[in-house]
Amino acid sequence: MRGLVAVSVIIWHTMLILIEPISTLIRIAPINIFYAGNEGVIFFFILSGFVMSLPFFKKDIEYSEFLIKRFFRIYIPYLLMILFTFLLYFLFKDIQINGLTGWYYRKWDTPLDVKTFLEYIGSIGIYPTSYNPVIWSLIHEMRISIIFPIIMIMIKKYNWKKSLSIGFMLYLVGQLNEWFHIQESHGAHLSLFDTSHYMYFFIIGALMAKHKDELINAVKKYSVTKKVVLTVIAFLFYLYSRFYAWIVRVLFGTDSILMDFSYSIIDLGVCIGASMLIILVLSSKKIQNRLSNPILVLTGNLSYSLYMLHIPILLVVFRLLYGKISLIIVIFVAYALIFSLSYLTYKYIEIPSMKIGKNLATKRAKSLQSKTV
Repeated sequence: MRGLVAVSVIIWHTMLILIEPISTLIRIAPINIFYAGNEGVIFFFILSGFVMSLPFFKKDIEYSEFLIKRFFRIYIPYLLMILFTFLLYFLFKDIQINGLTGWYYRKWDTPLDVKTFLEYIGSIGIYPTSYNPVIWSLIHEMRISIIFPIIMIMIKKYNWKKSLSIGFMLYLVGQLNEWFHIQESHGAHLSLFDTSHYMYFFIIGALMAKHKDELINAVKKYSVTKKVVLTVIAFLFYLYSRFYAWIVRVLFGTDSILMDFSYSIIDLGVCIGASMLIILVLSSKKIQNRLSNPILVLTGNLSYSLYMLHIPILLVVFRLLYGKISLIIVIFVAYALIFSLSYLTYKYIEIPSMKIGKNLATKRAKSLQSKTV
């Protein structure tokens, strides 16, 4: 699932390079499952909450042990890939081409100063993300990782209704910034209020993990017809919640107070659809077998690197080749490089970094255990 979502994000950003604005017709077409980039990020957040929470249900996880693993899982690969992004920026930023979209030209359009460089290295602040736009979601991932053990105390202590209610209150706190503009987000939803907003999806993922057996068993009892209906509903929520803002704008105008809620309502609708799809997949052996295809599994393993590397590589390849050879070949070369470099990054950066984190966390756990004894 992670791999498929990562690919949809890559296709979405490729389209933004070539077509802007994306027409309503393109967005409403059923095939937009293949380029649902914004929706893919919500999917990632829910999956992160689901996967991160699983060890907490098996044993008590010490805070420093968890943080060490997350640091080496997320930050170290992030740091090296960001440095690679800046290297590409310095090497290729001056190459000029014509005929692409405003979205493309807004990337790498300002000089990189020391302050911005250090902010990227720090990774959890609020700063422009034009050098690699996808990192906004990684910033939230790292912020939420810092407090995730506290979230898990709540999840384990309270029932799902109370946890969901607390999570929804955090979600509404995130909405406050949309109304009152308390903290600037640099156009990329990077404020601390946005972190509160996205935290809700991690909570939902964790709750799904806590109750996965009950949810899976309940869906397995449904008739084929009911499962088909649920699947259709899930896709409708996932793919078409974005049209809330368009409908409000057409019916009530841009000044309607309903527009103020669009950010929260759209993401909530996508969240409902993504959550339903995850449970439907987990309840079907047939679908799981199809998703266990080695290529899809490998793509899932590469998803972090694919996500982090695809925009810098697209920017470079289009700078070098666009207008000189067939567009299809340009895209083929870009995708070949994205997947090849992602594989190398996964094998030689992500895996070693995860092993170091696991070893250090194990040593830390043993040290604490010996002190307790």
